[in-house]
Amino acid sequence: MTVGLNRTHLEEINYWYYNTGVSIDIKGYVVEIATPYDEGYGNVSLYVVDEEFLAGYYVYRVKTDSANAALIEVGAHVTITGTTNTNYNGLIETNAGGNLVVDTDVPKIDVREHVYALDQDILGNVPAAIYHQSRLVSLTNWTVKSVESAPEAGSTATLFTLTKGGVDVSVAVSKYLEGAYKPTADDATWSALAALTGTVKEGDVVSVTGILGNYKGAQIMPLKASDVVVGGTADPDGTVYPGQTAAKAIAAVNAALKEAGADKRITKTTEFTLPTESNGVAIAYEICGSPRALTLDGSKFTVTPEKHEIATVKVTYTLKDG
Repeated sequence: MTVGLNRTHLEEINYWYYNTGVSIDIKGYVVEIATPYDEGYGNVSLYVVDEEFLAGYYVYRVKTDSANAALIEVGAHVTITGTTNTNYNGLIETNAGGNLVVDTDVPKIDVREHVYALDQDILGNVPAAIYHQSRLVSLTNWTVKSVESAPEAGSTATLFTLTKGGVDVSVAVSKYLEGAYKPTADDATWSALAALTGTVKEGDVVSVTGILGNYKGAQIMPLKASDVVVGGTADPDGTVYPGQTAAKAIAAVNAALKEAGADKRITKTTEFTLPTESNGVAIAYEICGSPRALTLDGSKFTVTPEKHEIATVKVTYTLKDG
């Protein structure tokens, strides 16, 4: 018998992204086709956003049949079962296998109506940023730090690097975006994206929309050249970003957990209190599920361990101005 925690959807997302080798059933919408259906292998790779628009999933070589494959298009609703995950150089993706069905009874959507503004998540490197991998995201008014040479056809490559608040993000093209363009010299969309390295200049202020990927660091992958807009105003020096303020509050809680010894296995009755405010951020705590060994009174935790148990606590950080 396997006994598990009954998680909310958000808790399930968090668990999937921060623990490799675990499974999840995905219901959501196709954001883009990564590699088209292969008749010989009977699989397809997709970028998918979930029904609640809380997270994106890179679905790698999921099994399906030709009838379902013919129905796969951007905005279609799919159900994917029997998947586990892995971390490939920073990108959290499903392992090959599983099964995909296109739900023709669910209306298609325009996925571009659900672009997630990623700026503050990236600026603060806050944990939830990882949820948005493989969905459409945007960055607004970032400065071009450097520009690379035009990419070779058929390759995955960085076009240029953006910077804001001391944080860098690369803008890239990918050979795993065959639904949007073929990475070949004779493809007009690819050629226009590659040509950005000749039109976007160091020091330009740009805004960009694209799929959030990760290869040893976050990267935004625009689907067409018009997804990169040159023009805008850079933020003044000394700008205080809500994402970075939140990150400081998160660090304060982590430091308090470590000081209390709560970041390790607890084997004797222990009490500790965590901060309810830090850097102007209000902090609240909530126990997930019904653990036997943990009680909470406001921000005071009491641990009375008996048998081995893992308890999960949800921490909410509320900013005044963001």
